[in-house]
Amino acid sequence: MERTYTCLSRLHNRELEDKAKEVSELKTERHKKKLNIDELEGIARLNLAEAAILRRNAQVTSEQRLAKAEAEKQYMFEKIKLTENSSSHHKVVVVEETRHMCDVLKDP
Repeated sequence: MERTYTCLSRLHNRELEDKAKEVSELKTERHKKKLNIDELEGIARLNLAEAAILRRNAQVTSEQRLAKAEAEKQYMFEKIKLTENSSSHHKVVVVEETRHMCDVLKDP
């Protein structure tokens, strides 16, 4: 009987050791996965911040182009108005210059 008890006790101890080892491995795996998740979340936050910067830069660039085009349009308008009071020869020169500026504006 004692022999049977000893065998069962060893078997039970071995099972407990196996379970303890399995728990330890699961905890280690869980910790590694948590570290991976933290790293991926950090990468995602970094990408979102970069996207926000790129959107803002694109918006600023677009606003600058629009402001430049509006200023050039106003300049051409004022120049044409000024030439209305000038001689017809001078008007032809201004019209040609204005056409040239329009061509330049078409090719950014």
